[in-house]
This record gives sequence, structure tokens and C-alpha cells, in this order.
Amino acid sequence: MASAIKLIYLLIACLHIVLFYFVSGDSLALALTKSVLMPLLLILIYFYRKESQNKANWTKVIIAVCFSFLGDIFLLNIFEQDYFFLAGLTCFLITHGFYISIFSKDYKSFLSVFKIKNILPTVMLLTWILSFYFYIDSYLGELGFPVLIYMIVIGIMALAALSRKAISGRESFLLVMMGAILFMISDMILALNKFAFPIEYSSSYIMATYLLAQFLIVEGLFREYNRQIKIT
Repeated sequence: MASAIKLIYLLIACLHIVLFYFVSGDSLALALTKSVLMPLLLILIYFYRKESQNKANWTKVIIAVCFSFLGDIFLLNIFEQDYFFLAGLTCFLITHGFYISIFSKDYKSFLSVFKIKNILPTVMLLTWILSFYFYIDSYLGELGFPVLIYMIVIGIMALAALSRKAISGRESFLLVMMGAILFMISDMILALNKFAFPIEYSSSYIMATYLLAQFLIVEGLFREYNRQIKIT
């Protein structure tokens, strides 16, 4: 059943992305396809959770995806006021907070990103995030502070994903790390399009990277939780 849900999720995600090239951004078709994707991911998590001996592992993942769903609703193109954008930003801020908690077992595992063997990818991530913020900052106006907080949190989320290298299986680590990077790319495209300059078909790029990011994170965590079962 999980395989069928994954296929449906990916097909609707593809349909949603393709629709941007044929209908206006505020169309009902886009709103409907976007609104069913995170619930589909929750159904997938339900089946993954059934296979897991430690069901508590999935509780935070469920909460993170629920807040992502709320963020998706607030960021629908039919809601263009700044307070809807801030509400969506807050929901995704909470999502990233839960992902940080999921990815980092404790503060010691998180600090592993600053060890010599991990310092190069850590410096590259931090340079990328800081460079982007310093570029976008002049366009933000009154939203500068909330966007700064969001950038800090998403940066910590990416570092937390990197910290899993020492404690997770290789496949799980790579899937979650790719998901975290795609999440950052999605948010950066959104920020550039909203604040700096218009990007043609930006919504399709934002949603493609975001939907794949969420899928990869869930898949990566499933691989890890299954690995833990086999070890025990």
C-alpha cells in the first residue's frame, strides 16, 4: 500500500508542477492539487509507522508535516497579504524546528558538523546561507527580521541533517541531506521571487524542489528507522 501512496503522491506532485505552465497561479486546480499533497504524505507516514516497532519515532515527523500543510495553505496564491506570508513562514519555522529535533539526537551529535572531517561542507553551507541573506536583505524592508530568523533556523536544519552522517546509514543520510538542501533551494527561490525580482514560472520551481524535499526526508527517515529495527 505504501508503494501505491508514493506513486499517487509523485503523480499529483508532477501534475501540480505542470499545471503552473497552463493555468493562472490562483486557479482552483492548483489550490486543490497543492492541498492534497501533504495529507498524502501523512498517509504514507501512517503506513511506514505501522511497519515500525518504535512508533514514537514518527510522532515528530507527523507534526512537522502537519505544520507544512498549514504553511502550504497560508502560502496559496489566493492569499497575497503579508500577514498570510508571515503565517506561512511561522508554520514552516515550526516544521524546521521539528526537523532539527528529529535530525539531531543531541547537542553532541549536532556539534559533529564542526569537526575537522566535516568542516568543509559546514563552511560551504554557512557561506551559501550567509551570502544569500546579505544579498536579499536590502529587498526585505519590514520583513527583514522575520526572514533573518527563518534563515537562521533553516540553516540549523541543514546542519542538523549534515550531523546525521556520523549516526545514520549512508542511504538515509544522503536522502535526508538532499531533502534539506532542496528545502533551502525552494525557500531561496521563493524569497528571490517575492522580494528581489520576478522569476518566470517560479512557483513550479518552488513546488518541485519543496515537494521532492519533503518526500526525500520522509523516505530517508524511513530507511533509518528500518535500519534500527534490523540492528536490534
